[in-house]
Amino acid sequence: MGKEEIDMEAVGIANFYAGRSVLVTGGTGFVGKAIVEKMLRSCPGIKRIYLLIRERKDASPEERVASLLEEDVFRKAKELYPGCTDKVQAIRGDLAEEDLGIPPAQQEELRKNATIVFHIAATVKFQEKIKVATELNVVAVQRLITFARTLDTIDCFVHTSTAYTQTHVNQCEEKFYPTTRDPEKTIQMLQLMDDDVAEACTPKIISPHPNTYTFTKSLGEHVAKSMCSESNIPLALVRPSIVVCSWRDPYPGWTDSLNGPAGFMTMTGAGLLRVIQADPTKKPHLVPVDIVANCLIAAGRQGHLRNDCSVYNCVGGLNRPDWKAFCEQVVQSWEKYPMQDRKLRKPAMLAVVPQGTQFSVWHTISHVVPAQIFDLVWKLAGQRPMVGRAFKRTSASFREYKPWMHKDWEFDTNNMDDLQKGLSDFEKREFQLETNKTHFPTFMDNYVLGIKKFILKEENPMDGSQAKRKLQYLGMQETLVRVLLWAAFLRLLVKLNVLAERSSKATALLVVLLTAFSKVVRRATLHGTLN
Repeated sequence: MGKEEIDMEAVGIANFYAGRSVLVTGGTGFVGKAIVEKMLRSCPGIKRIYLLIRERKDASPEERVASLLEEDVFRKAKELYPGCTDKVQAIRGDLAEEDLGIPPAQQEELRKNATIVFHIAATVKFQEKIKVATELNVVAVQRLITFARTLDTIDCFVHTSTAYTQTHVNQCEEKFYPTTRDPEKTIQMLQLMDDDVAEACTPKIISPHPNTYTFTKSLGEHVAKSMCSESNIPLALVRPSIVVCSWRDPYPGWTDSLNGPAGFMTMTGAGLLRVIQADPTKKPHLVPVDIVANCLIAAGRQGHLRNDCSVYNCVGGLNRPDWKAFCEQVVQSWEKYPMQDRKLRKPAMLAVVPQGTQFSVWHTISHVVPAQIFDLVWKLAGQRPMVGRAFKRTSASFREYKPWMHKDWEFDTNNMDDLQKGLSDFEKREFQLETNKTHFPTFMDNYVLGIKKFILKEENPMDGSQAKRKLQYLGMQETLVRVLLWAAFLRLLVKLNVLAERSSKATALLVVLLTAFSKVVRRATLHGTLN
């Protein structure tokens, strides 16, 4: 929007939040930052944004908020409305404590002023220990709603869940599903178990869920619905799918998280990742973080107006590419805007292989062997080897993401559609809820630029002249390594009397042919797999 002022009469959402104060959990996270920034910039009449923040050994809640507001994500809001960040106030607290650990004086301030609660905080680790996940994703919801009941006025409780609480069904509706286990009985059972016993029983407890994250988020939904219904608190439950970088706000491509696709995109840009295990025909549901923030804000108003418990499947936005098209575009975007540093190899075709055995073969050839070579070189140079460990973490991530890489879901979005229809034309632009007309290659270019600028901290992410020259050097370097490896292999065969000794010219020609042939075979084999 640049320096354009918000028309308070034209924007019902901005009018709704004018003069109100909100309590936000998870405000220092990826989605949390997006919603705080959006409220400061697009709801300028908001009175106060309270952030529930834990104290750390090295920083108080106030210091953490001050540091947060210095981040680049808030620059646009501060330029448009100088002093707007003064509305953000730290609340000392912890979702793991009774009464949220909030000091009495701040409890009283919240009771008098806060009227809307945005619950975003959660553990998003897929393989989190079940007792920890239950504490943070279920018990914390109980504690927060218990506190919300004490507010003088509660206009809406906005709960952030996930679109994948029902991974065992193919068609996910905007409704509250019955849980596979009773939340209260599950909490009591886990409290009686030793940690080791709980971990041993986890697969049976969470079945048919693939991990503790989706299991505990489904229980959290049930708790939110039950407690809000009992207290007549309007509930807006938002289910985002795979959250990626921003589409438009505050800047195209803004991200501060390596979770989800950003992690393997970064590995691809560094030239480390060459093959992933996924069904190339499946289409992931990617939703930009600014769309999620807009949905949460709009749902807070809608929940108050409807005065009920409603679900919003926030799953769309992008023209849905399949994994094959997604990976092809990742490589093209990195070739267009290569990393200025941190590259170890030239980014190459990112193959998508569905079968486990074939993936294991190509994973060994493309990842394990090169990683051992890189780590050996680093050891000889007196540096700590890191590539092997990076691949181990990446392999673990692919195992965790397997359900999302091999399955398609369909989502009903009737409530999301109604939410969009209820906006004025101005609001539809300012609080965008769909991006179906987005040009996907441009979005991915911005994603790569966002990783370079906001995560890798490159000063001039679009300046790729020197980086492209380095790519050429890395390409020649990789070819040289292939040649040397083939030469060493042929020499070994001669030593073992498996191959007759040839003239140096013939050997050189054979090495060149084998190098070229191996590259062609890899491309042809993987291309055949993709098709």
